[in-house]
Order: sequence, then C-alpha cells, then structure tokens
Amino acid sequence: MKNALNIQKHIDGKLQLNPTKSVGNIGHWERKTLNLHRAIVTYEADEILLSLAQIENIFREHIRTHCKRSWWRGLGFGAIVRVQDLEIINQELEDIIDFEENRFGTFQWIIIIAEKQNKIYAMHTIVKGYLTEIFFSILNNLKEIGYAYAK
Repeated sequence: MKNALNIQKHIDGKLQLNPTKSVGNIGHWERKTLNLHRAIVTYEADEILLSLAQIENIFREHIRTHCKRSWWRGLGFGAIVRVQDLEIINQELEDIIDFEENRFGTFQWIIIIAEKQNKIYAMHTIVKGYLTEIFFSILNNLKEIGYAYAK
C-alpha cells in the first residue's frame, strides 16, 4: 500500500468519525444537525473480484441501514473505496451517482482507489455541496502521493 490516505485531515471540522456505524472494513464519518445530514463512508475491500455493482450495493445498504433520512433534511453522502484491482469505465461510475435527490440518501460522489494499477476512478454529481471540498481535497492528496486518474 502507498502512503496512507489520512481521511481525517480532509474532513476535520466538517464531519466526525462515528464508531457505532463503522463496522468491519467500513468507516463512517457523519455530520447531522437540524438542517443538514451528510456522511462519508469508506470501504477497504478484502474481496479479490469486486464489481462496481457490488461496491454500490455495499454503500447504499450501509446508508440505508445506518442513516435515517428526514423529509425536512435530505441525506447526502460520498464514498471512498480501496480495492486491489478494478477496471471500470466512466459511464459505469456515472450510473451509480444520484443526479437528483434519492429518498434513501443521495449518492453525491465516489472515489475508487485501485492499488495495483495505481489509479483513481472518481465521479461527482453536477451540483456542488457540503462534501464537494472534501472530494477535491482527497483527490489532490491522492495525486500528490502518486496516484493517477484513470482514463
């Protein structure tokens, strides 16, 4: 593994690690106020063959199980997954991101770190939001420690 990505330095002051919702290979950072509910979920994949559909399911199921969306306060989340090997195309990434509000939680962005290829796959919704700055900060850090964007 390359230099470790320190999630906490990117989200400091915006979200808090929630140890009760961080289970196994899943980390859960969250901010919940009267008017705002945002989360970042991380996943360290042990599986050798992991498809994008499986990755999407892991995150959506985690959010569905651990976060309750309120009608007055939407729920938006981003995801970071570290896998050993994965080849995807941008259209596949685009298909899992929500470009409109989702009643179970809006999947706003994803960053996939493919270790063997030394690549980053990333997709962000067209709307900037509370988590956007964190998304770009993490991408910049990954580039600084030697990862390249997948073409």
